[in-house]
Amino acid sequence: MSIRAVHHINCATMCPFAGHLLGQNSWRGKMVAHCLLVETDKDGLVLIDTGFGMADIEGRTHFSRGTKLMLGAKFDPAETAIAQVEELGFSASDVKHIVVTHLDLAHAGGLPDFPSAQVHLHAKEHAAAMTRATLLER
Repeated sequence: MSIRAVHHINCATMCPFAGHLLGQNSWRGKMVAHCLLVETDKDGLVLIDTGFGMADIEGRTHFSRGTKLMLGAKFDPAETAIAQVEELGFSASDVKHIVVTHLDLAHAGGLPDFPSAQVHLHAKEHAAAMTRATLLER
């Protein structure tokens, strides 16, 4: 695979409670979901993680009010991977592969925005997601 370009994109800005626990000097921390968009010669675009998706931004997912307050997420449509892919002059269908590092919504929430992409995920992560038995695991 020949790589033409790598774009570093922030697909979710969050300011969660307990900033001090994150090594920061305030009660609210600052975190981002750092994603990569890789342009390849042979395999099209490869997106590594997706951040929050449009369904999250539009309130069509199951983020509770408490979770939203705790995360302090911006939920900015301009920060979605799909918006940034389009800003770079590409379309959702140009993204051929998505590599998901793990399945929390700050890393995989945007999967529905790329319906034609092939998703790559570690088998153990997939198995863990499919066997969530307790409320805490869900």
